[in-house]
Amino acid sequence: MRTGIHNDKFSVHAIAGTHVITLAFDAKENAAKKLMGFAIFRTKFDSDGAPLNEGEWMTGYKPFEKDVPEPPKGVKYLMNLYPWQSFVWADFAIEPNRSYEYKVYPVTGKYGKMKLENELVIPVTPEKTNDKKHEVFFNRGASASQAYAEHFDNIKPNDESLSASEKAKRMKWLSRGLFEAVKDFIEQAKDSTYGLRAAIYELDYPEIPRLFKAAVDRGADIKIIYEAREEENQTKQNQDALTKAGLEINDKAITFARKGTNGIPHNKFIILLKNDEPEMVWTGSTNLSEGGIYGHSNVGHCIKDTTVAKEYLEYWKLLKNDPDKGTLAEKVSKRWPDISINDYPKDRMSVVFSPRKGLKMLDFYADIFGSSESMSLITLPFNLDKKFVAKMKEDVSAVRYVILNSGKPKEAIAEEFKLDADVIIAPGSKMDDGWGQWLEEIYPIKNGSNVLYIHDKFLLKDPLGPEPLVITGSANFSENSTNANDENMVIIPCSNEVGKTRVQDIYLGEYFRLFDHLYYRYLHKINSETDELKKKKRFLKETPEEWVPFYYTEGTNRYKRRNNFSYGFE
Repeated sequence: MRTGIHNDKFSVHAIAGTHVITLAFDAKENAAKKLMGFAIFRTKFDSDGAPLNEGEWMTGYKPFEKDVPEPPKGVKYLMNLYPWQSFVWADFAIEPNRSYEYKVYPVTGKYGKMKLENELVIPVTPEKTNDKKHEVFFNRGASASQAYAEHFDNIKPNDESLSASEKAKRMKWLSRGLFEAVKDFIEQAKDSTYGLRAAIYELDYPEIPRLFKAAVDRGADIKIIYEAREEENQTKQNQDALTKAGLEINDKAITFARKGTNGIPHNKFIILLKNDEPEMVWTGSTNLSEGGIYGHSNVGHCIKDTTVAKEYLEYWKLLKNDPDKGTLAEKVSKRWPDISINDYPKDRMSVVFSPRKGLKMLDFYADIFGSSESMSLITLPFNLDKKFVAKMKEDVSAVRYVILNSGKPKEAIAEEFKLDADVIIAPGSKMDDGWGQWLEEIYPIKNGSNVLYIHDKFLLKDPLGPEPLVITGSANFSENSTNANDENMVIIPCSNEVGKTRVQDIYLGEYFRLFDHLYYRYLHKINSETDELKKKKRFLKETPEEWVPFYYTEGTNRYKRRNNFSYGFE
């Protein structure tokens, strides 16, 4: 949902997903010249509208240096005394079935002579997790974080010192509803009138095969295609997990080995059938492994649309017979022809399956990325294809945000574009040196050293513009994911009409939750300034002139982000 409010000087625009509420501030330029930041007071309400607390000031990590010259680690500071010096702030502590009221106070003056201006009061109700069409679940993802360090003292969930309940509490926090959503989806197959058709690359989190086996025992019609290529470690892990759950390996009644391709059988989808008719599909980037569910960032997306579910079922039937890559690509390309930026349906969802002949669908994704009017946002876990690089080098008015994983090649890409105000790249990084007042961070859950941070595969075009678009699924926006691997993607045209912005609002809030988290850590990691200059970045600015002009300098990325998110004054 979206809502906004303004007076004659300042405005606040709220964008709410299921677990993130983003507040975007704006100020007329004359008012901004006196602006020291914003102070936010939040009150939480239950589902009936009754207040659950008396309200509280939000906090930040930065004080003024003159007040706290050596900030203690992990200490936060109230915004009414230490205002937020940015034009976008997000609340990540959102609970389901709650509503919130924010009182936003513009703070003016300078250090030692600050004043809280008249508040702008904005009530916000997050999107419900349940929905008749789209249910979207992001895990915590940014698990190497201050939040984990604060909540759980940087003790890993599998630490021997922990009790079973303490371990479960940490895992639930990391899941953030993602595991529970997968579980709920599978458990819909409650009797013989239901069926599930799954194609899953990683199926080694023990609870998932057990959930499938329980559905079999209830009489449901369950069929699972799993990664089974020879000499692949994942094959052994999948087979061990299925066997331990009581399911036969490749019995071609319930389990079907996917071993005949020399691409990667990379799908992660499940179709729910009722009386043999497909009703909905679970898709997204989440491998059903411990690392996929609880570790690096992932999304699971349930689409309750029979037309889309039928398309997935047709694709599943092709996979069931374990075709080689060439045979499958021929059939997929014929059944689901390539589309272009000029002819894709804008009034309904489209599906894209792989492998397919040629790279035209990769051209399509790059064209969408490059065609935004205000902003494009993309996650690229493994590589940055040359088609996207070419789009990033174009001189456009829109700003392109890119999230990459960690490593020197990813940092080299970010370095290449660091002077381009239209391209902002956040490679994965964490606070590993306990810098300043920030706590050292760890990885609670690992799933391979090359995917520590981002595993999502989605692209947003103009999420706040007139023709928003979400593309999400299992493919990595690469050549291999287009013409070699088994993959699935959904193209979701969205609306900017009031009450119809649910999908892009959820994805938008989650994207910047991850982007801002990683970008700040990356900037610290590459900072080669003197210790004295680095220290200055630990503190708030003492005058408006030291921070406000960056947001009013036309053409800069801060200017564009303020404008893109702004509610305005009309």
